[in-house]
Amino acid sequence: MTKSVTSSLLGLSIAQGKWSGVDVPVLSQVPARLIEAVDDRKRAMTLGNLVDMRSGMAWTEYPYNEKSSFYLMSKARTGLGLF
Repeated sequence: MTKSVTSSLLGLSIAQGKWSGVDVPVLSQVPARLIEAVDDRKRAMTLGNLVDMRSGMAWTEYPYNEKSSFYLMSKARTGLGLF
């Protein structure tokens, strides 16, 4: 349900002119100090990609160990190491 609410709110924000559309790059909306290891995948990511849950970022859920994405993210300096 969260995805539906978020998508609806984004649509309303676009209709109100607060966003130009879903093609807005995500990195332009996040303070640079919170982003580690910026690469072409992160530069290409848009709001639309996130709403569609298709960020282009690899995410390994199972098995939960020192190679899983959540484990690596939680151990990163900012807590946002994969973002």
